[in-house]
This record gives sequence, C-alpha cells and structure tokens, in this order.
Amino acid sequence: MRPPKQTPGIIDSFGALFCPHEHDRQFKLKMECISGCKFHTKRDSEYKYSRDAHRECFGIGHSPRQLELESIMRRFSYLARRFDLYGDSEAEQITIDVLQEEAYDFRNHIVKAAYTLGDSYPAAFAEFVATAIPRYLDGFESYLAKRENSSHFVGTRTSVPDFVLYELIWQASIMVPGSVSQSNRPTLFAFIETFAKNPAIAAYMASEDYIERPVNSVWASFT
Repeated sequence: MRPPKQTPGIIDSFGALFCPHEHDRQFKLKMECISGCKFHTKRDSEYKYSRDAHRECFGIGHSPRQLELESIMRRFSYLARRFDLYGDSEAEQITIDVLQEEAYDFRNHIVKAAYTLGDSYPAAFAEFVATAIPRYLDGFESYLAKRENSSHFVGTRTSVPDFVLYELIWQASIMVPGSVSQSNRPTLFAFIETFAKNPAIAAYMASEDYIERPVNSVWASFT
C-alpha cells in the first residue's frame, strides 16, 4: 500500500506528523478529509521508536521547526484548533475538552488490553470487557442519546471528538463483537454509521489509502 498523496505546497506550511498506532493515523487522515488539508505521516515502519519519534514538525514559512507535544491528545487538539474543528463557542470548547479527556481514558484501556502479551492477554481482555466497555460505552451512549443532534458529540457540526470517538467506538465494536449494534447502544451505532457516510470520509474510506486493519502495531495481541 503506497502512502497518501500529498497536496503540492502543503509541505511549506505543515511538516510531518508521527502517529504511533494505525488507528491514530486513520483518525488523522479522516481529519484531512474534513479540513481539506494534507499532513505528512510516517508509518511505524518508517520511524525508529525514540524520543524523536514523538515530535511533530510544523513548518513556518520555509523554515520548519520542531514542536514537541506530550500526548497524542494534544497533537490532535492542535490540529483541530488550527483547522476550525474545535467548536463554535467557549461552552462547546469546554465540552470538547471534557470529552477528549474521557475518550483518551478509554483509549488507554483499549491500548492496555490490546498490548498485553502472551498468557496474560485473556485475563486482561476479560477485564476490559467487564469494566471498560460498560463504563465508557454506556457513558457515551447516555450522553449522545440525550442530545437533540446525536450525529455529533458537540454542537451542530463535525468537531474533533467526533473523529476520536468514532475510531474508539468502532475499534471497541470489533474487539468486542455485539458491544455496539442496532440493539445494543443504538445511538452509538447510528453515530458511527452516520459518520462513515460523510461524503468526504466515505470517499477516503473507499480509496486505496484507507487501511481498516491492523488497528494496532503488529506485535499487539489484538491487531
């Protein structure tokens, strides 16, 4: 699979973004579809895991500089603010911040289960199914079901938590079949169905650039 095409000129204003997990990379590529901008990405195989692997390069004019951000959440929050995907009011931005924290707490549980290796994996996965799945998916289901517009987690248009939570909810649904369906957490099911039908995202997911699996690195227990 060849890497995504780059838009001419974008390299002058945006450099390389490292995404340590494939589902983070897919999240970033969906953000490209909505924002209309292209970000360079390096895959796992192109990067040596080191401190430098957790840096993002941003171009200022024609003189790129390196900006180190501490977490993947801050990376995507930076992109969202830069490309107007961070809400339309202060209240919405506060809600986005809260949802982002909750989403990445859930992500930590997914990663912990997926990257538990060997004989320890079955017990770690069972704990994930018994605790994290109901704790987070039920919370997201309850929150979204109460909203007048359940197609978006915040406001009336796409914002950064929609991308993050789509990836996490979708990954949970394949890790634990039946955890998100028309009969079990139907609001979340409708959300991921609707999100995937966004014309720009649907076109990307139908292209050769889209990679559905693996969602984690090849050495994970769940890929």
